[in-house]
Amino acid sequence: TTARDRGWWQGADEPFNFADAYSKNQRDEGSGAMRRRRSCAVLGAREGGIDTAMMMALLRDHSDASEPEEPFRTDLTGKGICIHFADGPKGGNTAASLVADLCGDMTRLPIYWCSFYSPCQAPFFPVFLEGTLPPILGRGGQHATEDSPWWRFLHLAHLAREDVPNRVEAVRQRWQEMEAEFATSAYPLAVEARQMFDAGDRSGAEQRLSTYMADNVDMMMSAAEDLIARFSTASVAAG
Repeated sequence: TTARDRGWWQGADEPFNFADAYSKNQRDEGSGAMRRRRSCAVLGAREGGIDTAMMMALLRDHSDASEPEEPFRTDLTGKGICIHFADGPKGGNTAASLVADLCGDMTRLPIYWCSFYSPCQAPFFPVFLEGTLPPILGRGGQHATEDSPWWRFLHLAHLAREDVPNRVEAVRQRWQEMEAEFATSAYPLAVEARQMFDAGDRSGAEQRLSTYMADNVDMMMSAAEDLIARFSTASVAAG
């Protein structure tokens, strides 16, 4: 194998461990280890009480795991489950997030809650795979364009970072309100659409879901553009 040929794996009797062979650094150090430590601590402490809202909060968490069991942190530390870009050429940023709310008893459709770029500064919006996704969600390439939701949320996050005390809170408040609206409407629709499928009205269910997603994405992008316009008027990054 490649790992043995290059001397990355000398194990003879024990099962091959891909992570040990291909990890550059020790797996108990660095960002990945920190995030794993924090995730395990949070999930372990909430065993039996894990729900969609908690998973969203975890993906937005900024704890550096020095105290793995501390309450969720929302301050922009640059570290955490939700990673933020740093100045300079190195470092990264959370690109997108997903919380899958499945349904074991089949009384409703599964709901996939998606978020673009930094989840602490973007909403989770409901997606139903049984419907047709809004085409705008597929727009985006290597370079920023104004018709790409992902790139617009990146731009919004960067604008918010220019005035953290005021802009970040304004962004979060707007998305918190919108998420509450989504949660209020998504779950009843998931039940209704499941019943429509069970009754044989596949076309009707698909249309309802497609229209619902399109309306939500339109509302979300309209709010994002309003925030971008508001921040850009006084931004050094405007234009």
